[in-house]
Amino acid sequence: MRTLAETLGVGHRALYNHFADREALLAAIAAEGFARLAESLGTAQDERSHLRAYIDFALKHPGLYAVMMERPYASFNDDAALSAAVDEVIAASLHAIARDGDDPDTQRRDVMRVWMLAHGGLALHRAGALKMRSDASFAEELMRIAFR
Repeated sequence: MRTLAETLGVGHRALYNHFADREALLAAIAAEGFARLAESLGTAQDERSHLRAYIDFALKHPGLYAVMMERPYASFNDDAALSAAVDEVIAASLHAIARDGDDPDTQRRDVMRVWMLAHGGLALHRAGALKMRSDASFAEELMRIAFR
């Protein structure tokens, strides 16, 4: 909190006027990130465009994406803004990925399949565990893997 306050040019106590603690600040940042991700996914009409928008968002905002993905599942229910933003991402994902007529469990699994593929690939890429060139070439390779 002190480092952030210093970066912002405010006293560290000023942050506590807005956030109870570090976790509350991170939840607010994550909520903003999920809201932005939902906006990015909003134009996706199919699985391919959805996955590309997801990958592009994560590559464009690596720090924000990391904060979003580090939130434990239980925290989504502890913060109304975070929960609402995650629900927006889920709704956008279901719209683009889920097939009409499938039961809700199958639709959920279809969304999870895409998210797990994307997040796993992104985590490996960010960790340097893949022999990849640029973010752009990584994104193209992940799309080829997903839609071979």
